[in-house]
Amino acid sequence: MLLRELTRYYSQNRNVMPPFGWQLHYLRWVIVINSDGEFCDIEDWATPKNKKGRMIYVPKKVVRTRGISSCQLWDHSGYVLGVDEDDPERAEALHACFVERCQLIADETGDMGAEAVATFISSMQEQEIDRHPLYEELIKAETISFRLDTDNVLVFNRPTVFEWLSENPLSSGTKYGQCMVCGKWGNIERILPTIKGIRGCDPIGVRLTSINNIRTGNSCLGAYGLTQGYSAPTCEQCAYRYGNSLNHLLRSDSHNKIHIGPFTLVFWCPQGRDIELLFRKILLGGQDARQAKDERGNLYWKPSPRKIHWVPEPSYCIEEKLNRNTQKRYMNIVVFRGKERRIAIEYYQRISTTALVDGLRHWVSCTVDPCRENKPLILFLSHCIAGNDLGGLNTSVLIGILGAIFNKKPINYETIKKLRNCNFSSFSSSSLYARLVFYMSSLIDKDAITSKPSLCGKLIALLVKCQEEANGESTTIRCDSAVITNPARKIAVYLKKNRHHLSLIGKQNYGRRVNLEKDIQITVSEIGVFPEILDPDEQLSLLAGYYCARNELFKANGS
Repeated sequence: MLLRELTRYYSQNRNVMPPFGWQLHYLRWVIVINSDGEFCDIEDWATPKNKKGRMIYVPKKVVRTRGISSCQLWDHSGYVLGVDEDDPERAEALHACFVERCQLIADETGDMGAEAVATFISSMQEQEIDRHPLYEELIKAETISFRLDTDNVLVFNRPTVFEWLSENPLSSGTKYGQCMVCGKWGNIERILPTIKGIRGCDPIGVRLTSINNIRTGNSCLGAYGLTQGYSAPTCEQCAYRYGNSLNHLLRSDSHNKIHIGPFTLVFWCPQGRDIELLFRKILLGGQDARQAKDERGNLYWKPSPRKIHWVPEPSYCIEEKLNRNTQKRYMNIVVFRGKERRIAIEYYQRISTTALVDGLRHWVSCTVDPCRENKPLILFLSHCIAGNDLGGLNTSVLIGILGAIFNKKPINYETIKKLRNCNFSSFSSSSLYARLVFYMSSLIDKDAITSKPSLCGKLIALLVKCQEEANGESTTIRCDSAVITNPARKIAVYLKKNRHHLSLIGKQNYGRRVNLEKDIQITVSEIGVFPEILDPDEQLSLLAGYYCARNELFKANGS
């Protein structure tokens, strides 16, 4: 499903991605010739800022190790010039392969530029190119191409040549089979496309699917004889499309990706960009990560004119835009986790925009703080995105939170509890913890709110309130993991301690003591027998009851 959606994204955005058979590559050296195939000049496209040259679209090259297979109308000096001081015999074979390829292109297209290139490289020894002052650097070049002296474009960009190269890209000459994406029969891509831009992965890129070599004895599917791209067979066209789509979504200035700690969140809506920008604003609080500020007002990352950034928006503006977004579309959301040369898909969902907007609207309405526009999740995400102290961020925490936001489904207490284990030196997770529990309580069934676990949470909130009014410094009664796991044993201990707290309150305000004692007795009678063991859903109900009761007690006390 994911690969199919990526190939569909490529078809809908062809104008911003290379056509099939082409790829982005640095090109530095250009040999200028005339229409008769005679040498004219050597151009160096390197600049002080970029010594590799210009990044342009070039005809796709096949993956090669020690095999001989030339590119089309461009390659390194060994193929183009046939010069290699270390291995002259191999350089001669490389040059012969390049001459054969260029001659084929000239015969098939009949283009004047292609014929001039074939003539030039066939009579290389008769040319005076070695007298040019840049020749010594040219023989060490990694990328060389050609241009006619009367053209402003390279030879492979001439209309006739470009059309032929697009229809006849180089093939890796692999097995013939059925593609698992489009279902058609064709050449299966042996070496899958390289994906770049995922946090934690090697900068040179990784592949989505791969299998270790059988000869090493470390192959999970070695018994079936599957290696490399054959483990997930995709035709050359589909592999090219999904690879370019994912690299386009992961580019440096993309608004379709968000780095959250060790994770990379990628999202796209095939039918429009407005919902994508709105989705990003909700997760980042209406602002781009490059404009997120710390407590002192300093920017974590400075805004760059080349990057996408916008002015923060209030929550009510975002809610209004969500209410207006009623078009029937769908959003693809995927979370990657990378580690060196490996990549894992932690989460993927294809969700309708109607359901997504409903979930996002509920999230914004429940988590907004009336005192300020910043929401706890925004502070948490901005901190992770800025790259600050990421210690202890667990996969299930992030995936659980995102799944709850998108689908309006509560997560269990175990996932929320792991959030407290995240140690952030300059970020307190307590506000996020409380807000998250409050949000989850809004998703629990009405019957669960009046259940025993929820009433136990209310009782604990009353006991904590008595403790605070009696002695604000004491914290012996608290809603921690021990009481949530086994409420019967801990609540009995807390009720004994509460007698002392009530007596202290009665010395200061006897009426207050009577009211608190009455509320505690009513709650205890409603509970009846205290539960001993709670499942994860009941633990969440207890925690939700505790925080809801705490909010009511603070309001009643005027604080």
